[in-house]
Amino acid sequence: MADCVAFAFAAGYGSALQRLVPSIPANSLASFCITEKGGAHPKAIRSRLESSGGDEGSGRIYILNGRKKYISCAMEADLFLVAASKGLKPGGRNSIRIVKIRPGSPGLDVVRMKDIDLVPEISHGEMILTDLRVSEEDLLPGDGYADYIKPFRTIEDLHVSAAILAYLFNRAVRYGWGRDIKAGILACIESLRNLALQDVNAPALHILLGGVLGQVNQLLSRLQPLWDELDDTVRSAWLRDKRLMTIADKARKMRFEKAWEYWPR
Repeated sequence: MADCVAFAFAAGYGSALQRLVPSIPANSLASFCITEKGGAHPKAIRSRLESSGGDEGSGRIYILNGRKKYISCAMEADLFLVAASKGLKPGGRNSIRIVKIRPGSPGLDVVRMKDIDLVPEISHGEMILTDLRVSEEDLLPGDGYADYIKPFRTIEDLHVSAAILAYLFNRAVRYGWGRDIKAGILACIESLRNLALQDVNAPALHILLGGVLGQVNQLLSRLQPLWDELDDTVRSAWLRDKRLMTIADKARKMRFEKAWEYWPR
């Protein structure tokens, strides 16, 4: 139904977060806030979650400070999932928790980033957290990296890729592209759907996902001459936004290569 890549991305992104955190209401749009000045690696997460030393009812109260950037759907989100450090674990690894924050919370300031030219129909933003009070019930259970950040990379790949392919099927119908093109798009969507139902931590899934995304890239190459036949506005918008399909290629390749290490020789 989306009439631009941005809205297709937002649909896939929101669905991916609902898959990651099933408690997110189906009619809400959440935003995952990981990246900081040093990047999105766990070592780069400096936003700090510290105990206030007090309790509220039966739960502990924490204070959250830090900054985030490149937040997708920053101005549209109904809920933020913010990655923050509680300090270092034995061995020096960052101890990360995911905090649920509602827009408008005291101590939260979200500012639209204006230098982003990708999918401009949705917002990207920066977040400033200043002595924001967090209750125990606002913390998602489990390890922030192992249970959320790491699997989300794969879940997002699956859902966003499927959503953009659905947008392409819309275009294929609208512009009268051939049945072989439509069938190819639908086959890739169905393959991604089947993978999305599997264990996202399984090495086999990453191998299969690498194969499916390879087919998607071949499909995109086949589509290029068809885009060239359309008017400049439509073609330019696609050329700008199709980078979403390859923006995380380096990380995907690393996961693909790592997965093969588990395969029987």
